[in-house]
Amino acid sequence: MARKIGPGLGVIKKQTVRNTAYTYLGVLIGFVTTGLLFPRFLTTSENGLLKLLVSYSMVFGQLATLGMSNVTIKFFPYFRDREKKHHGYLTFILLMSLVGFALFLGLFFLLQPWIIAPGAGKEGADLFAGYITVIIPLTFFTLLFNNLDAYLRAFYKTVSGSFLKEVIQRAMVLLCISLYIAGFVGFKGFVILYSIALCTPSMIMVGLIVASNEFLLSRAMTFKNLVVTNDMTKVAFFGLVTGFSYLAIINIDSIMINHIVGTSLTGIYAITSYFGALVSIPSRGFVRIGASVIANAFKENDLDTIGDIYHRSCLTQFVIGVLILLGLWLNIDNVFQVLPSSYLPGKYVILFIGISNLIVMGGGANTIIIANSPFYKFSAYATVLLVVLTVLFNWMFIPLYGISGAAFASALSMFTFNLVKFLIIYIKLRLHPYDLKFVYTLGIGLIVYFLVSALPQLPNLFLNIIWISGVTTVLFLVPVLVFKISPDVNDMYRKALKRIPWK
Repeated sequence: MARKIGPGLGVIKKQTVRNTAYTYLGVLIGFVTTGLLFPRFLTTSENGLLKLLVSYSMVFGQLATLGMSNVTIKFFPYFRDREKKHHGYLTFILLMSLVGFALFLGLFFLLQPWIIAPGAGKEGADLFAGYITVIIPLTFFTLLFNNLDAYLRAFYKTVSGSFLKEVIQRAMVLLCISLYIAGFVGFKGFVILYSIALCTPSMIMVGLIVASNEFLLSRAMTFKNLVVTNDMTKVAFFGLVTGFSYLAIINIDSIMINHIVGTSLTGIYAITSYFGALVSIPSRGFVRIGASVIANAFKENDLDTIGDIYHRSCLTQFVIGVLILLGLWLNIDNVFQVLPSSYLPGKYVILFIGISNLIVMGGGANTIIIANSPFYKFSAYATVLLVVLTVLFNWMFIPLYGISGAAFASALSMFTFNLVKFLIIYIKLRLHPYDLKFVYTLGIGLIVYFLVSALPQLPNLFLNIIWISGVTTVLFLVPVLVFKISPDVNDMYRKALKRIPWK
């Protein structure tokens, strides 16, 4: 039976296109910095330092939100009333941000010896210890961005946050490394400028909220009823556990690599995992707007819209993810002609991180469906379990296989995590997004891989990348489009054709 297209899908499509455009522009800038300049002009230990600063600030920043970003997405529709300044909701967010940051500071100084001690004596350990306090301002502005971005997303304004993070921040990082390469600043000055670049989106976000006339502060914070208030507390707690656990899962590998084998290998892992992470790029714009639409669908008890978004997000993202992973792995030798030879130990990091992100793509909207559903608690339980499994997997595989073991542990963790989320949604909502089209997609991908692997390589690096990527794209997309594997992919293809100036 044909699936009914939910009314929220149009909103998602429009803003996803803009978010995706900014994301790809950010990827282009990020490739220049992370893929080309960082490996050539920074040592592996220096790259490891940058990765650790970001990883710790992301984890601590999520913890310091106290679950408020989840609360905002789920409950702001109940407080929306511009004449009453949304019942003082923004004031509430900012006060909770200050409370969360204060709690973080206490936790940070308590854990600081533990953060530094395990890496002592390993390559690059002294470098990380010398810059560890940079985590404090990075955490504050990460916290602020998370909460204010959720506030804007509650108004279906998702593009601003995406533009700030994907384009403005990356452009500023490019400027920072350019100043370092040109000799205008030393490494210490570069780290300071790099930190400012990471903090800038949060400061601009405040200005955007003011400009949109939504910076509405009120001393009279009122809640519509006690039931909603109690539910907010529960969502905040379980959202905090879920968000913190999820970020711990995707950042624990870098932290544990630093503890077990040192900051230098952390740097190699950081650069090579960046290439594997390219697989998940198309999903970023969807997730930003999808959360608000799905939250509203749950409010209206519109399971048809939720089911449609779930199925199509899984299928479309899986198709696109398989294509990107194919192109990435078929170009793996070209990648290591771009990277310095010192990064060669990270070859299989790219593969396993790519597979890990493909698994996430294939899960579609599962995370935001659970987070905005009445059974959001199960997501918290699952992610806590996954944190434990991720730590165990890393302790098992890093000593045996180094950074490749960490990447494999990441893929194994994500597979388990998404399997659990699938079971939760199926048991609770009876929504099942998978069908034979996923098998067909995987089959097409395998056939294309063996065909392109047999093709001759061109001697020129950039011509060879164009050659391999072009053939891979054509051989994969033709059967996908002909057999109409994904309606959304066919729709994107038709729209792309209309934009081509044929005359």
